[in-house]
Amino acid sequence: MKSIVPNESSQLSLFPLIQDQTKQFETNLYNIGLFSGNQMNKRNVLSLYIDNIEIHFAEKKRDHILFTAREIIIHDKYDSINSDQSLLGETEQNQGNLQLFYFSNRLIFKSANDLVLLCKNSLSESLKSSSLCCLFATHTFMVAFEFQQQLHQKEDDKFLYTFIDCAPLFKDHADTFFKEYIEKQKQSILSYYENCNGLDDTKDDEVMQNTESNFKRMLNEVSKLATTWRTAFTTEDYLSLVAFFVNSILSKFIDMLLALENISSLETSRLSQLCSHFLMFQQLFLYPGEPEELAKPRMKLIKNWKKVWQLNRVLDLTLSEIVGLYNKGLLSRLSNQELKMLVLSIFAEFDLRTTFLETLDNKINRINK
Repeated sequence: MKSIVPNESSQLSLFPLIQDQTKQFETNLYNIGLFSGNQMNKRNVLSLYIDNIEIHFAEKKRDHILFTAREIIIHDKYDSINSDQSLLGETEQNQGNLQLFYFSNRLIFKSANDLVLLCKNSLSESLKSSSLCCLFATHTFMVAFEFQQQLHQKEDDKFLYTFIDCAPLFKDHADTFFKEYIEKQKQSILSYYENCNGLDDTKDDEVMQNTESNFKRMLNEVSKLATTWRTAFTTEDYLSLVAFFVNSILSKFIDMLLALENISSLETSRLSQLCSHFLMFQQLFLYPGEPEELAKPRMKLIKNWKKVWQLNRVLDLTLSEIVGLYNKGLLSRLSNQELKMLVLSIFAEFDLRTTFLETLDNKINRINK
């Protein structure tokens, strides 16, 4: 019987005929002895199902709406459209007055428009079916009740709540959702590091190829997100958001590199090669048509930007060159402890290494005191 539950509310009008045919079929089963007089509950099982067809249709429609919404949310993460092409850009006539559902034209996520359109169409269809109306009304009531419980009651105990009353709650929910969205996107981006063998053993060609491939995929994902954010946020918010993501990527890279031991000369060269991929981040801090000189001051938003390039210099230089830069204060972004870890991992035991490590230890001890 489930297979005959309609997909559209317009098909419900056909079911009175099916109801009559089902009851006649049950009577025939009773007459030929398949149902006895004390089995009335079984005798009417088919007609009872048909009598409740609107309920079964509402349940089927609900499952379809939830499945469709889930598909919309999962797919097309970066697809966007102009708001004037969306449901949010529509206008309607209301008793001679133009009612606008419109804000200044901007790019919005296509998935957001698809979800609103799905709700609008579903609600319109629900008006044609009493059971669907009850279903939507019940859900709406539960949402409204939940919000009412959270509103701060005033002394006059107002019973009518407007959108303005609920606005702070909507903002709190939106802030929570956006934080969760950002955290989820960040973890998704950083997950590419999980396939990089901890940056270890890059002297192996296959390991290096796999690690570099994951680096490129990670940076490509960041670039896709930035393309969407660049048109969706104000310049200040966009730059802050991109800086947060870039800094998280660099911070993870630095931690992984500092955890390495016994880094060979070939590995230092290949780690520096991986580091060079981060240069593409400069393009994320420019809008189309802007001169490249504007990127440099904006890169100051990235806390670890200079640090990662000082670390890269350490990978490329001899120990005597590193000591020279250190004495000139040109490796100040790296702490004495971090520099010590790098020297121990990269260079074999010899006099200059011993002397420099003693210098670093003395400064570390002095700071700790």
